[in-house]
Amino acid sequence: MKVERTIDIAAPTERVYDTLMDPDMLDDWVTIHAGLEDAPSGDLTDGSELTQVLKLAGRKFHVRWRVVEADRPKRVVWEGRGPVRTR
Repeated sequence: MKVERTIDIAAPTERVYDTLMDPDMLDDWVTIHAGLEDAPSGDLTDGSELTQVLKLAGRKFHVRWRVVEADRPKRVVWEGRGPVRTR
């Protein structure tokens, strides 16, 4: 299964990009965010990796994310791997 999401946001493109690429901002835009296990300091770039703790239906689980494309400020592609071979 592949999940993609597109939305329109009434904000400058650069501000949206900066928010998406700052691990400390995940709690502001990921509704099931429960914390970070590890993440680089500062903004994410191509090849950056982090482990995010998510909570869904009362259960916490870890997802290991990697930034595979970072084309500031137009496009970001993250790939993730979670429990039970999800990706």
